[in-house]
Amino acid sequence: LEIEFPPLPAAVLDSEDVSAYDVSKANLRLAIDFGKAFSLNGTSVAVLVPDEAELDIALEDMQNNKPYPNLQINALLRKEDSESDSETKERGQLNFFQFLFGGNSGTVQKIDGVQMYIIIIASAQELPDVEKLSEMDPDAVIVF
Repeated sequence: LEIEFPPLPAAVLDSEDVSAYDVSKANLRLAIDFGKAFSLNGTSVAVLVPDEAELDIALEDMQNNKPYPNLQINALLRKEDSESDSETKERGQLNFFQFLFGGNSGTVQKIDGVQMYIIIIASAQELPDVEKLSEMDPDAVIVF
């Protein structure tokens, strides 16, 4: 399912003062609000950003990657398997050198128990990775 919605009002998006960082943060807030509606009804939801470098940026202002029960924020491309539901992943500040030198490396991995993936901040470059995720987890709903 593809949903396209502006993360900020058109007047704000047209402003010179708005950065890609602001738009990404607004997209994350909308995705969390959207996913929360499903997670509070018992659906396990993962909001995915393209890679671990983007994940570090997304989690800058958060204590961990699980803002609500049954809702986690993770990366589409990861270097390691995801953690169990009982664990939380604390992230620090973005590692600048990791971002510059291969921050988007990793592989697509399904997250055990997740019933819905909400993929944000992705471009056409990530479409093959989204397709691979849909093949790995055919029963999950993917909102892109």
